[in-house]
Amino acid sequence: TLEVSDGIIHKETVTACNTGTEIAIHDLFYNVPARKKFLKAKETEWRTILQLFYAICLDYPQVHFKLYNEKKLVHNCPIASHLTLRIEQLYEKALSHNILVFEAEEGRMNLKVSGALSDPQYSRYDRNQIFVFVNKRWVKNHKLAQALIKGYQGMLQPERYPAGFIFISLDPEFVDINIHPRKEEVQFLHPRIVELLIETTVKERLELYTAQSLGASTPVSHQPKQQSSIPTLPTNTHAYSNNQVWRISQSFEQNSPLISQEKQQLESSQFTQAIAQHFTSQVVNPEHPTAITQVPTSILQQNTIQAQDVTTTAELSYTLVGQALDTYIIIQTTEGLVLIDQHAAHERIIYERLKANFNTIERVKLLFPQVISIAKNDMVALEPYLMLFHNVGLIIEQASATELIVQETPIYLKNQPVQDIVQQTIGWIHELQQVDMQQLQKSLQEKIHAQMSCKAAVKAGDELNTAGMHEIIKELYAQENKLTCPHGRPTIWALSQYEIEKKFKRNYK
Repeated sequence: TLEVSDGIIHKETVTACNTGTEIAIHDLFYNVPARKKFLKAKETEWRTILQLFYAICLDYPQVHFKLYNEKKLVHNCPIASHLTLRIEQLYEKALSHNILVFEAEEGRMNLKVSGALSDPQYSRYDRNQIFVFVNKRWVKNHKLAQALIKGYQGMLQPERYPAGFIFISLDPEFVDINIHPRKEEVQFLHPRIVELLIETTVKERLELYTAQSLGASTPVSHQPKQQSSIPTLPTNTHAYSNNQVWRISQSFEQNSPLISQEKQQLESSQFTQAIAQHFTSQVVNPEHPTAITQVPTSILQQNTIQAQDVTTTAELSYTLVGQALDTYIIIQTTEGLVLIDQHAAHERIIYERLKANFNTIERVKLLFPQVISIAKNDMVALEPYLMLFHNVGLIIEQASATELIVQETPIYLKNQPVQDIVQQTIGWIHELQQVDMQQLQKSLQEKIHAQMSCKAAVKAGDELNTAGMHEIIKELYAQENKLTCPHGRPTIWALSQYEIEKKFKRNYK
């Protein structure tokens, strides 16, 4: 037993104990009280400790680790024979049941990449479950993490991130570890080779998973491969471990790129036939002889209405052409055609309503409250901000260390699952932890409003009737910020008559 204070050993004795090392630290800031002022909130520091603990446990599965918080045992991780077992000890079952193991090599630098990643059935709203280790050292490298994410291209929803645990080993002469005071960052001599190996390995591993889920013997790539300006790597040898947990979803066929491609071809054929039917009853507008209106005269006469533009206090005169691809509303104005993204437009409308009625949000009490399960460390991060949900009309209470109960929701979210909103908020809290409390609450409030608007708005693919399209058009043009949705995507695309005529080579005036 050793007792050390101020760098001096005050006591050294022989003590009988179990195999291992136990370190107890007391009065850490007794002689440097100024450093204590730089500590962040208790929850923030605890999340940092957790990330460090996870990294050490993942890096050394042959060691038994225990983590205590305020004299309570939080994690007990015995020796693990392989990485997937260690992941089961640290994380929830939703992740451990969806883990894929991978391994690849590249000969020139004695480079080897191995580890585990989540299948496309699992995703998160933040990057907190992406760990990268270089020669047994936990590092923070955005480009390597981005290479992992690129391997999932087309497999995850926007703003969703996978879990990945990447272990890189290579000759020390090809990596510099002295570019950061705390050795948290590294610089590779050939970074593009490492990034490309990670990206291609992840992509091939996921393609193999997809092929096996569909019952195919070999992976099938559904996207044409693009040639890269980076020199191709030597032939890689890939060995996939047998300790993989597969999960075949019943709805996988609906999300398969192969099925989607056939569906798109069918819809394209139907859309072509619809256009042919419209062209059989062409009506030429006498005011614009060069413009062909592809709808019957009766629709033109019925759908010409006036809408008020608040920003310019001028009337907007338009003709509703119809809905294209069950996603875009097409209108004709004196300037040409305007396409409106129905989801983005409705999202903007609901977002502005939520902001305007911040203190008077109508709520609906749920007959059967929703139960949401989250990880313990996420609950610790979320607990101080539960009142934010009350401010936006969500009555959420903590039921246990890992469960929340949703009692009431805003009327816009009636019959909508709240799980995604809660998980997204947890991701934002992790992302904005460096911001002061007031600014964090303001940012979270805006993001929650935007997320609620997205969930409540009509979706791409929803068929709208004439009244519904008129309602979206009128309300959108009454908004001050009408050009983008709360997430920044455009709501309107104007196609002038000049651009149309130029495309058809009619701009000969």
